[in-house]
This record gives sequence, structure tokens and C-alpha cells, in this order.
Amino acid sequence: MAKIDWPHLTHLNMRYIGNMAMLIDVLPMIPDLVCLTVEMNFTQSGQLQESIDALSTLRTRYPVPIKSNVRILSIHAWRCEKFDEFRCAAQNIKLILPNLESFGVFSTS
Repeated sequence: MAKIDWPHLTHLNMRYIGNMAMLIDVLPMIPDLVCLTVEMNFTQSGQLQESIDALSTLRTRYPVPIKSNVRILSIHAWRCEKFDEFRCAAQNIKLILPNLESFGVFSTS
């Protein structure tokens, strides 16, 4: 993801398998992004706990808000056995995205 060059991308819907916190790292590379919808799919052992752990420590990783224009963020978690724990940890995203106006975490089976 380090080679992203989408300077005029404003809306992005994506399926993502991996650590949600790593996705946060690329947001400053997409300066015009205002609306992001992410479908997280936790199919491999350990992925869910890895995301929960990373999201729980976002404030340590980003002591100040990141440079991002994202105003709308929607996270849809597929096959999420610990959904309440994931949703609680995901609330830390609001602390590092200064322009966030609408935020939701949804369980999808």
C-alpha cells in the first residue's frame, strides 16, 4: 500500500482482509478522500484479535490526529465472533480522524 497515488479519489468502497490499523496508515496518502466504506472479512485465525489489539492502541500509535479529510467512515465486519469487542476498539478511530462526522461499525454475517 505504500505506493498509493490517488490524489483525486473522494469515495472508496473496499473489501479488506488484514489489520484495520494498517489501513489507517494510508489515509494521509489519499488527501481528497471524504467517504470510506470498508468490508472487513475475518476468515483466518488471529486476524480479528490482531485488529482489536491494533485498534485498541491507536492513540499510542498516533498521539495526534492524522492528516485526513475523511468525514464518513463505515466499517462492516464479516464473520466477527467478537463483534462487541471489535466495535469498542474501533471507537478509537474517532480520536485520530479530526474531520470525521459520521462513523459506524456494523456486523454482517
